[in-house]
Amino acid sequence: WSCFSGRRPLRGGTAVRLILEVLLAIFLAWAVTYLVRSVYLNQCIRKMNDACDPDPFIEAMDLMFPRFTNGNFGKLTAINHAEALHLKGDSAGALAAHRAIAVDHKMPALYRAVYYNNLTAFLLADENKDLSGALAARAEFERILAEEKLNEQAKRSMISISAINRSALLLEQGATEEAEAILMNMDLTGMPLLTQVTRMMGLAEVSRKRGEDERAAYQLKFVIEKGNKMPVVKEAETYLKEIEEKRLSAAENTADEEEGGEE
Repeated sequence: WSCFSGRRPLRGGTAVRLILEVLLAIFLAWAVTYLVRSVYLNQCIRKMNDACDPDPFIEAMDLMFPRFTNGNFGKLTAINHAEALHLKGDSAGALAAHRAIAVDHKMPALYRAVYYNNLTAFLLADENKDLSGALAARAEFERILAEEKLNEQAKRSMISISAINRSALLLEQGATEEAEAILMNMDLTGMPLLTQVTRMMGLAEVSRKRGEDERAAYQLKFVIEKGNKMPVVKEAETYLKEIEEKRLSAAENTADEEEGGEE
């Protein structure tokens, strides 16, 4: 009996068993918390993908980012946080937050692929558009997919997701035909609404570059009608207003010319 507690002291085997039980309890608590967190985040991403509603994802990242900063999960959270800033319309903040993430080979290849794919988009969306930086980020993304170990399903998903960025890069380089071909050849089967909207915005950009205003207007209306709360809707509304003002101005000029001819 112990003279301090009045109880028999723990034997080695019992103590080890209790320590293991405590560790198991901690692990299970962590696993449940991680599972709940993962399920919740997955629901937020689904809502964004299927309903073009980024608000739950943004709110989740605002809660998660300050709390989870360690290890690879922390880096993935930071990547998602930068994406949330981008969805809020803070392009400069998104780029700064994204660049602050320490990328190294300890990060899983899939995480690094996501990082460089997103970096490509942020550099193109920034006010000081950095085409050379975006091309370098895209090159590293493609290197990871070609040289590093990724399961085939993940690789196919990343190629599909990154097609819009690749098209945007080509469009910036003046390769309009190639940019359009990539978007037109995307597999629409099971494509989330968010990807459909983003793809259509890319096609509208192609149409605007060509001066095909009627086609661009149709594509922009799709973005406005289906894009719900996504930032791209405001951009589409601005472009559509420009097209309509141009159309109205042309109609007024035609009317003036007809009146002048009658005189």
